[in-house]
Amino acid sequence: MQRFNVRFKDRPGSAEVQNIEAATAADALHEAARMLGMDTDPLTQTYTLALEAIPATDPHAKARRELAACERDRARGIHREIKGPELARRRAMIEADKAAARARLEPDTEPTKPASTRPLYLIACSGSKLETHAKARDLYTGQAFRFAMAAADRAGADVMILSALHGLVDPDAWLSPYNVTLSDMTATDRAEWATRTAAELEPHRGRDIVVLAGQHYAAALEGFPNVTRPLAGLGIGQQLAALKTMNAPRHEPPRTIGQLALELN
Repeated sequence: MQRFNVRFKDRPGSAEVQNIEAATAADALHEAARMLGMDTDPLTQTYTLALEAIPATDPHAKARRELAACERDRARGIHREIKGPELARRRAMIEADKAAARARLEPDTEPTKPASTRPLYLIACSGSKLETHAKARDLYTGQAFRFAMAAADRAGADVMILSALHGLVDPDAWLSPYNVTLSDMTATDRAEWATRTAAELEPHRGRDIVVLAGQHYAAALEGFPNVTRPLAGLGIGQQLAALKTMNAPRHEPPRTIGQLALELN
């Protein structure tokens, strides 16, 4: 449960209800409306209300704002499909809320183990991209990105992409070209990106994670266990060389005469 302060800007005197305990922002809005004797659904009355009811420190604030907008539109008879990065944020928010609920109900139980036993490779997006809408795995055309994807495929690993604009991205999600980089952001914006992306990665906590990305992207993994960073501390040229090595054919040592004789027999 969280605590919210809800203020109705369009009500006389900007009516405000403080310290409401609720599971979600939407629940807090409805409870505030009930306490003030409002007859209409607050989500249809004002969208700014939903924005104010979401704590700024909530790592899933963006997903909750999008959810509040969907509820507002649904009340007005407007239905739209949720997909791409918004769908990924929604799923991460739901999983985090479920995990929090389980922790409240079963505080002494062991944490849930990840469903997949394969390692998870996190690969940074690239500045060079196609000029058209495409799947994320095809949109990014940078050499380091292509080498990293090949290395993940060679390792038989699951893959997610770290995007400066979208956060955690499924390789099969459809994206449009964009021009946003972490290096161009302020330190504050990078910290906010890392917090949001860490929340999206929370369902993967406990898995073996390999980060094929630079320091700015790897900041989202701070505090995660079982994280390997093969490219840490390397320059761009050194990173490319390391990625090439990860994709190099594995040569077996020459067999001895004795080994050949055993194989023939």
